Order: sequence, then structure tokens, then C-alpha cells
Amino acid sequence: MGARAMVGRDAELHELRLLAAGAREGVGGAAVVTGEAGIGKSRLIAEFAAAERAAGMVVVVGHGVDLTGGHLPFATLSESLRDALRQLGVEDLGRLAPEACRTLGSLVPELSAPSELRRHAERADLTPAPDRVAVLGAAIHLLEAMAARRPVCWVVEDVQWVDPQTLDLLRVMGPAAESRPLVLVTSFRTPVLEPEAAAVLSDLVSRANAHPVRLVRLDEASARRQLRRVVGAELDPAVEDRILSLGEGLPLFVEHLAHEARVGTSSLPESLGAIVDGRLRRLGSRVTAMLEAAAVADGPVATTDLTRVVQAQAAEVDQAVDDAVTARVLEPTEAGRLRFVHALVKELVASRLPPTRRRRLERAWAETLEAASPADLATVVAVAHHRIAAGDAEEALGGFARAARLAARGGDSRLETSCLLRVHELWGAVRDPEAACGMGMVDLIYHLCVAAVAAEQREAVAQVVAAECEGPHLELDAITRLWLTMRLEQLEGRPPGTVGSLRSGEQTTRERATLLLEAPQGLVAMDALQLAGREARRFDGALAARLHRRGWEMARKVGGARARLRSEVFVGFDHLARVEPLAEARRLMSLEDEFAELPLADWSIVLESVVVGLVDAGCYEEATVQAEAALRRLQDPALSPRRYAGIALGLASARVELGDWAEAERWLEVVESSYAPARAEAAGLRLRIAVRRGSQPELPSYLDRVAPDLDRELDFVGQGHGLADLVAAFYAVGDVDAARRRLDALSGDPRDWWFAAVWPAVNAAARFEVAAQARTTDAVGARLVTRLDALCARFEWVAPAADAFRSEQAALLARSRGTDTVEDWVRAVEAWAGIGRSWDEAVCRVRLAETCSLAGDRDRSVDELRHAHAIACRLGAGPLEREVQVLGRSWGVSLPTVGRTEPRSTLTPLTPLTARERQVLELVADGSTNDDVARILVISPKTASVHVSRILAKLGAGNRTEAVAIARRSGLLP
Repeated sequence: MGARAMVGRDAELHELRLLAAGAREGVGGAAVVTGEAGIGKSRLIAEFAAAERAAGMVVVVGHGVDLTGGHLPFATLSESLRDALRQLGVEDLGRLAPEACRTLGSLVPELSAPSELRRHAERADLTPAPDRVAVLGAAIHLLEAMAARRPVCWVVEDVQWVDPQTLDLLRVMGPAAESRPLVLVTSFRTPVLEPEAAAVLSDLVSRANAHPVRLVRLDEASARRQLRRVVGAELDPAVEDRILSLGEGLPLFVEHLAHEARVGTSSLPESLGAIVDGRLRRLGSRVTAMLEAAAVADGPVATTDLTRVVQAQAAEVDQAVDDAVTARVLEPTEAGRLRFVHALVKELVASRLPPTRRRRLERAWAETLEAASPADLATVVAVAHHRIAAGDAEEALGGFARAARLAARGGDSRLETSCLLRVHELWGAVRDPEAACGMGMVDLIYHLCVAAVAAEQREAVAQVVAAECEGPHLELDAITRLWLTMRLEQLEGRPPGTVGSLRSGEQTTRERATLLLEAPQGLVAMDALQLAGREARRFDGALAARLHRRGWEMARKVGGARARLRSEVFVGFDHLARVEPLAEARRLMSLEDEFAELPLADWSIVLESVVVGLVDAGCYEEATVQAEAALRRLQDPALSPRRYAGIALGLASARVELGDWAEAERWLEVVESSYAPARAEAAGLRLRIAVRRGSQPELPSYLDRVAPDLDRELDFVGQGHGLADLVAAFYAVGDVDAARRRLDALSGDPRDWWFAAVWPAVNAAARFEVAAQARTTDAVGARLVTRLDALCARFEWVAPAADAFRSEQAALLARSRGTDTVEDWVRAVEAWAGIGRSWDEAVCRVRLAETCSLAGDRDRSVDELRHAHAIACRLGAGPLEREVQVLGRSWGVSLPTVGRTEPRSTLTPLTPLTARERQVLELVADGSTNDDVARILVISPKTASVHVSRILAKLGAGNRTEAVAIARRSGLLP
């Protein structure tokens, strides 16, 4: 029998190798190999991997594993890391990325330093659960470090079976490969049935740097060449024709039919199943028993484990393995384990198992794995899956509960959710479920809801909560029933109250608050209080504070670390939003030691609140430092999209106020592309930049499009900063009535409002209305100014930003009465300058210049005007610059003309170009052809062509000339 042969795939292999050639020149990419089972995906990838390894590329391989019960966390990533470890060694990897290796030691202990290994060995029962965000972030860092030294190819086969944790990493590395010497090659069995895998496939294929490689069945000539190469000798023509007829161009079937012909089978089987059945009969019962045990295992197996499962002598198992390998049923892996020659063969062997035999093998695997590594998260999950397949409901329930706790400690909300759903599913099948899993139904529902919201997996959990509202497992007293109702509303995205009820959400929440504030202490009441507090923030800050405070008191007594941390954030929010954001940010930062055992995914809620508090306080540079550090810890938006987006929005807001609008736009692009629910708030920040830049004529149409979404975000107590951005934008486009309507909607006690959200709106209105009073008599505007000032007088906000707003408000009010002085505007200028808000500083310098002029101090008025003009030009603040120019001409003051390109619109963001693509764009703008670009940058013409194609796609251009024009208009080219 000849070696396994690959024929008819030269074009596909050439395409993969071109991708690797681009990576060697610093331009990576992704290939997606698809095709039906047995079509030759693995063979093609193996040929590619062997060729590239010979050429000096590091090729790391991992596989998805088909498990009937679910996924093993980090399984594919762990296999890939072990492959890298075998090729490069622990010392080499440790030098490349020591911190990353230490973190990844929670998956592959050999990656840890020797001292860490000893500690794990001594405390095996206390091995920490892998922190999902930290582990995936470390994997990104290690892959990038490896690629920085030598080109790297990461191969992931059978993505339809890959665990969700590794899928997260694939989502990140697919686009990241484009700007690195890194190739990502994935294979999918089609059709793809699993939703998560289908989403990843769609995402990878849609990327500009993705290369779809679709394998189809071999034509007759290619199949004949394969057959003759496999057999290595002439076959009877009739047998050959029969094989080709039965094989139908499917390489796997052709290969196995060839083997049957060589061993002298009297008649050729007509299906792969018949082939497998025939081989099992020929191999005998001893080998068949071993193969059946291997078919039930999760992925490749060790011979020692097989020996324990089948309870045979090692020598007998070794002989059985040799026979199975010779018969082309099993094959050894590079890691020294055994796997089936193809997933279809494994599926067929498993499908022949009688139910009783299958249950015995599942139980044997559970016992074997449990004895080998009882504290490892992946092992705990695997054991639980084997237990449930064996029919051991009580052991399975306990295993899934333990896995959920380990997943929670690692911040893996999706795995925690799936394990807790299993616990709920098994609850009624066990006599004493609370004893089996160590938690009651209330604890189960609480943790299930918290995890589902964090993982954005609400639908399945909503069904569970809806079922529990009928009381199958809980005693439904009034508080418990209310709690379940509130959790169901949250999961389904509904406002408080019964559907169709005439009562408003506010009335419903007030009635609930009355009941909950008197409720006895317990987890149910604590969680319900926090939920009610979040709703009350929309209309009554004082009530929200009472609810959060009561929930915080309960959490300190009855809650675990997660519940206590969340209560700290909720109770602190009222103080952060309404009184002292800086003091609250400092308090939250001081909690890190107390909650050090929590994973980064849980702690990130504090990081987000800290950044928001610093921005609201006006500490923009400190907010930038904290946000950048937090985002580095979170690594990538795909790993924790909700918190990453919140922190990135805080960072963008800080950069907007500091006048770094280009950097703000960069972070807004990240937010908009990674977390859809945050797009409304991102739109508000884009409006803010557009108003200050003067992005006409796009602003009116964009405002019409986003105003409905921003209006829905307007909760003046606890949510959203969109009011200020809407008010300023409506004034900017001349729709004064729309701006005033939104200000007129402010009602209730101003002391309950989120001052950082409302005061900028008041400030924008006061600036416009006071300026309008100088031009014309407007009683409506005058009344609005008086009302807004009365509201400001009741604000209790304490922060550097509050001092700046108060200073300008006092100057504006004085101007509305004709009594403003130079000192009034000096205080406003100095307050804004003191917190780095140069645009607001320049606005007040113009008012200061006017006041100085009226006071007869021409020299100072001109100096202030020129200072304001310089700031406006530096920022690219078109409307402010034009206002200064008009004022300067009326005074006879010559102001310098600053040459600059038209600022790019913030309302039509472009996909950012890589550094290499910017180099190529500059050469294209100079008239260089692809060959010219290749020669100048010392790359291949093919790579140059790829760069140009990506530039056209990112700029939305139809040709090179249009791309250059768009780039010039957008400020990408001078």
C-alpha cells in the first residue's frame, strides 16, 4: 500500500503557499478551506504545513473535537499551545513572552516557570480556573511575539467543532493577521450547522484579507491518479472502474476502497460504513473493544488511558493499537496520542455501539479522567459530559455545577451559562439536587441570569426563568415572584410592568420599591433591589440611591464576591453620577485588593465606572491613562465586548474634550465595529466632534438619522450623555425649536439628575441663547436662560469640570444682563484651560476678547482673539475659526491664514489603513504602478496588488484615482 496521496489540489495548495509568501513579507492573511467530509481538507492542509515548515515557517496546529455533550473549554487553543511547545521549547517561548506563558500555564502547565510548576504540583487541588480574558489576551500576545521573530501559521481544523473560547480568539486573529507576518488557516466541514461556527465562518470569509478555498470532488482523471498512487501497483481494470464508480470523486472513500481491494476483499463495500463494519469483523473482538473505547473519548487519546478504560494489559492494548493502525482505522498524532484516520470513521464506530456498552464506556472514561486531573476545568467539563451520557444524573449535575463555579472564577460567562443550564435541566432527575450541586434553586437562577446577561445569551435563560415563574422548583412568595418577573423583563428587554397594563414603568417601579425596601434580607431581595434601583435611576435618583444602598447592605452579608462587587458599583453610581465623580472613582480603584480573586471579566465593570467617573470629573488625562491600561488588560473587544466598548467610549470622550479628535474617532470606530448596543452613544460623540469641526453639509442629515436613537437614550438621572450632543447639534444646524423642546422636557428635582450628562446641554443652550439676545429680542430665549440658571443653582456636583461649568455659567448669566466683566471671563478661560479643554477655552477667550474691547482694552482684546484663533486652527474647529475671522475683520485685526486640508468628516468613518497600506497609498498617489510599488518597498508584485485591492476596499473606491481623491478629502493624504 502506498503513502496517502494528494492529487488534483495543486491550485489550492498554490493559493495557500502564496498567502504564506505574503506573510514572509509582513502581509498576513486568512484562508478558509471548506468542503464536505472526506473531501481532503486535512490532506491539503497537511501538505501545506509540511512545505511551509520546510521553508522555515512556524506552523502550529489545533483541531476542533466533535463532542456529543458540548465543548471542552480552551481545548483547541490548548492543543495548539502544546504543538508550539513541542516545536519551540519552553525556554524559547518563555523568552519571547514570559508574562503570556505564565498566564497560559493555567491551560498548559509546561508553559509555566519551574517554580510555578512546582507550586501547581504541590497544590493540585487548588489549581486556579483559567481567566478567560487574560488567557485569550495572553494567547494573542504570544502569537504576535512568535510572528515578530519568524512568520507563523496557525492552523485550526474542523472549526465547526471548536470550543467557544477558541472561537473568540479566531475572531480576533482573523483581522489581526492582515498587518502581521501571520497566516490563519481554518477548515470547515460544510454544511456548517452550529450557529457560532457559522458566524465565525461568515466573519472570516467576509474579511478583506480572507481567501476562501472551496474543495470539490475530484474529476475522474484526478481520482484515477489518486487511486494508482495509493495502490502503488496496477489493479484489475474492472476493479479500478468499480472503485471510481463507488468513490464518486470523494478522496477518503477512494482511498479506503483501494485498501479493501489490496487486502483481497471478495466484493467491494458500497459505503464507508460497510468498509468500517468489514474491518471491525476482520480485526476481531479485542481490537474492536479498544476502538469502541477510543470512539467514545473526547479527541485523541493516550494509550495509557485506553488501557485503563478497557481494563486490559498494556501489551494487549499496544498490539490492538498496532493492528488498528495497520488496518488504517487509527493513526498516531505528533503528540504521541491516537486518533481515528477521519472523523467519519470515528462517527461510524461510535454509531455501532449498543446503548448499554456505550454507557459503560462513558462511565469508564469519566472515572479515568477524574482520577488523572480532578481540578482542571476542561477535565471537570469532560467528566460531566461523560457522566450525563452514562446516565449518571446525580454525578453529572454535581460536575456541571462545579464546572460553572470554575468558569465563573475564570470570567467565562458563556461556559458558566451553558453549565448552569445543564444543572437546571438535570434538577428534576436527582433526588436531592441541592446536596448534589451545593447550591439552591435561588442561587442557580441568580448566577444563571448574571452570567447570561454578561454573555449576551439571554433567550435560553429567559425560557428557564419563565418556566420557574410557574413554580416547579421554587416556593413563590411575593418577593420571589417579583424577582423572577424583574429578571425575565431584563432578559427579554421589556420595560417594568405587565404587557398591556395602563400603569407606567415609573409607577410600577415605585410600587415595587415600596415592597422591596421592606423585604427580609436574602439573595432574592438583594438582586431585586439592584434591578429596581437601575430602573429608578431613570426618573428618581434619590429613590435609586435608597434601593442601591439597601441592596449593598444585604450584599455585604449574604452575597458572594461577585454580588458584593456589583453592589459596590451600583451604590457608588448614585454618588458618582450626582455628587462627586472623582471621589467615587478613587473609592472604586481602592477596591482592587479586596476583590483580587475575581476574574478580569467581573472586575472590568469597576474599570468602566472608574473611567466614566474620571471623564465626568474633568480629569481627562488621568481617564486616558486608566482607560488605556484597562483596554490593554482586556486585550481585544471580541473578548469582552460590552465592557471594552464602555471603556473605549470613555477614552474617546476624554480625547474629544482634550481636542484630540482623530484619536477619538479611532476609538469610536472600534466601538461601532465591535458592540452594536453602544453605537447610539458613539453617534453622540461623533455629533460633538462634527459640531466643533463644522462638518457640513453632512451634519443635518446625520442628525435626523441618529436623533431618534439618542432621544431614546435620554435618562436625565442615570443614563446617557446624548442630550448635550443633540442640543448642541440642533443649535448648530439652526433648528432652535428642536433644541428648546428637549430642554423643556427636563423635569423633576435637578438634584436627582446626572449632572455630567445635563450640564453640558445647559451650557450649550446658554451659549447660543445669550449670543442670540445680543442680536435680537427673544422672550422665549430669555425665559429659557433664566430657567436654566435656576436649575444650575441647584446642582450639587463637585468636580473640576463642575467648577469650569459654573465659571462660564456665571459669566453667561452676567452677559445676558449686560453686567459681565473681564474678570468673569478670565475665570471661565482659566477653568477650562485648567482641565485641558482647549475648545471651550477658545470659546471663552472670544467672549473675553469682546469684553476687553468694550472695556477699551484693545491690545488685550486682540491678544485674546489671536490666542483663540490659534487654538481653533490647531483643532480644525471651522465654525469657531470663522467666527474669530469675522470678529477680527470688524475690528480691523489681521489674523494669519492657516493652510490646511479640509477636515475629514466624522460622520462617514473610514476603515483605518495599516502603516504599510499608507506607504502604498502615498506611492499610488505619486503615480506608481504595482511593479513600481513592489520595487520601491522590496515586496512582490502580487503583494503590492493585494495591498492596493485592500486600500480600494477600505476607502470604498472603484479605482486608484478615486482612492487618491477620497484619501485627500479625508485627510489621509496631504
